[in-house]
Amino acid sequence: MVQTRISPVRSDGGWSDVSGFGGDAVVPFDLKTTECNGLAIVAVRGELDCATAPRLRAALDGLDAVGRIVRIDLSATDFMDCAGVGVLVVSHRRLSHLGGELVLVSPSDPVRRVLELTGLLDVMAVAAGAN
Repeated sequence: MVQTRISPVRSDGGWSDVSGFGGDAVVPFDLKTTECNGLAIVAVRGELDCATAPRLRAALDGLDAVGRIVRIDLSATDFMDCAGVGVLVVSHRRLSHLGGELVLVSPSDPVRRVLELTGLLDVMAVAAGAN
């Protein structure tokens, strides 16, 4: 697990140490990607926000392939803001265009609430388990 300071993200995806932005708060965030037989599973742990969404976007960009199914396990995701929503929407559209599918797996209660409020539960596939 990576402990990240709450800070703006530099254009290269790295962390910026701008004082006054988030103080000394440290937020754990981790991604784990597994690929097997055309199926990719990305487990997201921690807060998916403007500081961490670029890491998810980079991971998902590397998984684009015709007909690929990408499952994003959100069961350990404590928080998601509009930056996280944006990454999911872009990846969903891109995979759909390639004949693949993005499946959200076991979203935590806070993440499910964001998906409900944005209407994405009606647009994206949601599965109950990690398999």
